[in-house]
Amino acid sequence: MVLSIGAITIPLAVFLRGVILDTAYITYAIRSSAAVAVLLGIYWVRKSKPVPTALSVSTAMVASTGAAIGFVIFDEPIARLLGFRVDKVFAALFFSLFFILLITALSRVRLFTYRRN
Repeated sequence: MVLSIGAITIPLAVFLRGVILDTAYITYAIRSSAAVAVLLGIYWVRKSKPVPTALSVSTAMVASTGAAIGFVIFDEPIARLLGFRVDKVFAALFFSLFFILLITALSRVRLFTYRRN
């Protein structure tokens, strides 16, 4: 996890020299989305097993990272579309929680179950 975050943020820091603070916020957003997954895994338990699946957490991490980067790149158009500014960390938290809940609910309906032969 730490290596992947470093692999993402080092090129961003090199190529986006004017937005070093934004790259730091992207790493905070990635860490906060991981914290959401950890907290849900600890406190959302059924039958002594955590409810969020590995697929839902993986999807949420990718979506929240994409949201954080997207909110850095498209800050002005998103602010005009919504009518107010949204911080990239809050966007990542929202996307993380949304996708964990969505994929977990869909896996309960058995849309994302894997069958082993």
